[in-house]
Amino acid sequence: ADAVGTVVGTVTATVAGTLAAASYALTVSVTESGGGTATVPVAIAVQLRASLEGEAPTAHDGQTAFTFALRLSEPPKSDFSYTTLRDHAFTVTGGTVNNVRRLEPPGNMRWEITVQPAGNGDVTVVLPATTDCTASGAVCTADGRGLATRLEFTVTGPPAGG
Repeated sequence: ADAVGTVVGTVTATVAGTLAAASYALTVSVTESGGGTATVPVAIAVQLRASLEGEAPTAHDGQTAFTFALRLSEPPKSDFSYTTLRDHAFTVTGGTVNNVRRLEPPGNMRWEITVQPAGNGDVTVVLPATTDCTASGAVCTADGRGLATRLEFTVTGPPAGG
């Protein structure tokens, strides 16, 4: 019969530096309560992430477009383009993405996004986690890893009557 162990603690490890591969194979040494040790192979996949580069805008005037910079943690799939970001990737409430541009052409990891407010209301910008790499707004790597986490921020409109 197989022995079944109980986890009595959690270990967290941080890998320093920039992760350059899509996955890593690690080996973990486990010390058993009776004093014996075992080596266990562990495989981890690196998640694709999106983050703001610098601060998100905090307010808009109801008329003027605002911009923010977006960084992907690694290059997206080869057919990813500015039209994917401009027309499909974001969900914007209270405004519209009207322009995107690469900050390091021809690379696809750093982008400037321009949003036009629809009026004086707050504008909420969402880049959702990717659940389907075949969808028109999918942000995925070439090996099929989708954007792991949702990115969201709100830009406040001008005060009423102001």
